Amino acid sequence: MAVLQCYYVVQRALCRTHADNPTLSSHFCTHGRHRRKRSISCGMRIPFPYPYFVRPSLVQGRGNPRCRSSSLDGDRDAVVSAAIYELEVMVKEPQEVLGSMSDRLSAQDLQLILLYFSQSGRDAWYALEVYEWMQGVGRAGEEAYDLMMSIMFKWLMHLASSGRPLQEVKSLLQDMTCVGLKPEPDILQAIACTYWDKGSKDDALEFTLNCSDDDDDNQTTAVALMWRMLHSNGQRQAMDLLKRIHAKPKSKLSFHIYNVALLAAIAEQQEFTRNLRKLRVYQQKGMVHALDDGDNEMIRNYEKSIHLHAEQIASWALEEHQEEKAATIHQKLLAMYCVAGYGLEAMRALWRLKLTGKAVHAKFYNVVLGVCAYGNHQHAARLILDTMKQEGPVPDKTSYSALFGGFINGGHADQAITTFLEMMDEGFIPDKNTTLLAMKQLSRVNDIALIQKLSQRLVEAELVDPFILYLYIDDLKLSIILLL
Repeated sequence: MAVLQCYYVVQRALCRTHADNPTLSSHFCTHGRHRRKRSISCGMRIPFPYPYFVRPSLVQGRGNPRCRSSSLDGDRDAVVSAAIYELEVMVKEPQEVLGSMSDRLSAQDLQLILLYFSQSGRDAWYALEVYEWMQGVGRAGEEAYDLMMSIMFKWLMHLASSGRPLQEVKSLLQDMTCVGLKPEPDILQAIACTYWDKGSKDDALEFTLNCSDDDDDNQTTAVALMWRMLHSNGQRQAMDLLKRIHAKPKSKLSFHIYNVALLAAIAEQQEFTRNLRKLRVYQQKGMVHALDDGDNEMIRNYEKSIHLHAEQIASWALEEHQEEKAATIHQKLLAMYCVAGYGLEAMRALWRLKLTGKAVHAKFYNVVLGVCAYGNHQHAARLILDTMKQEGPVPDKTSYSALFGGFINGGHADQAITTFLEMMDEGFIPDKNTTLLAMKQLSRVNDIALIQKLSQRLVEAELVDPFILYLYIDDLKLSIILLL
């Protein structure tokens, strides 16, 4: 409601200015940009559309188009309109105009003037001139600061969204600083993300790097842009951005930027693993020819580069945040290696996580067990199980199920059945799905004694009904029938 009231007051002041001055053009604002002698070029002015004004009626008996200040003492709207007129015609400097009317312009009147010049079709440079004067005479209160900041935010977003050169945005930010308006982190983040969304990725990176050189101690702009990169499948760009920021002379980077970079590494590994699985499915269906050695080498090198980059980021983070964030860093590396299916690397990351001194949840052990089993790393899986039994957490049914599922998914039927029998020896009764998977592995096992042992245990545990086991040995052309 207050904004609407201000708008109507400005409109009344505008109409009165036109009524008193029929020769006043609505394009006097085009001359305001030449007054500022800072780093802003003339082409910085926002190309707003032509404004619509109510046509004022001529006032009889007034031949002089100038507003007489002696007739404005009792009318606030007339005072505001006169100030706007004097500013636009550029007869005097803004400091002189506002200084002569200082005693008749209240704080609300000055805010109305700021709001007037922020409208479409007006030159927003005048708003900077007015606020600079308010700052100089000590009349820039909190409300005026918030209003001016919103005006500048709209102006900056218009420049960024319309694809204007980055230099114009940087120059306007410099002018804001000159008049006492320090750009808030939200504004800087919005500018960088807008350039990225519009496809001007080089401008977004340049702007972010410049922000990291200034007073952005927490790298909030870089963190916001990296999150936007993750949402647009730009994980490698996010990791490279951290590398470029780290190369700059800086005392210490915040942990948030390292955390986002490690999340980018995990997301890149997930995308890579997903595409690699699709490729294997297409190969099985005959839609894609088998890859040659050169292609396989390129795939391995690319995945290795992801891991090396993540390890480097983790090393930087540990150097600066060793004590409080070491566990979080190793968790990120553990997640990346688990997604990649690298059992031995995942086990090493698990041990490093354990060495931080913080309690490691059982789910981390179970996931690493499954990954090791998938790669048929039996020694590593046995080492993890023994460590859990000795130091905790004690392996439960979920642990053995994860180990059993990893062997099955990796195509290692003998180890899967051995794990199934071990789970039963520990006193854990498998569910129906696990039992069914174990029975399906019987046709893939070559060890007759292992087949007979599993079948007998299933019948004894009453997990299946008694059945007849039929075996046929091709080499010997021998059939064996066992009643269980």
